[in-house]
Amino acid sequence: ALENMKLGIFIESKAYQMVTASNVGANYMLIFEGEHAYTYHEAREIVAMFDRILVSCPKHTQKKIRAMRNQFVFAFGPEMEDVCGRPPDIR
Repeated sequence: ALENMKLGIFIESKAYQMVTASNVGANYMLIFEGEHAYTYHEAREIVAMFDRILVSCPKHTQKKIRAMRNQFVFAFGPEMEDVCGRPPDIR
């Protein structure tokens, strides 16, 4: 079951610095630089946080934030994708 899963996800240094910058607003998220094991519940919380900041973050960071969000979603498979849905549309 997804609730019992824990997966290792790697966050590169530049991406971590970009999403935790003060102008993005993700500096209080539960993400860690480098390899870290995340539970299903932590990943869902992180994905929800990415969805909230996507609509207000600087335009030049949106692609990277969307990619990082999808990294968490796809790591847990299609069930997670069904639960989290698609990221918000940004124009």
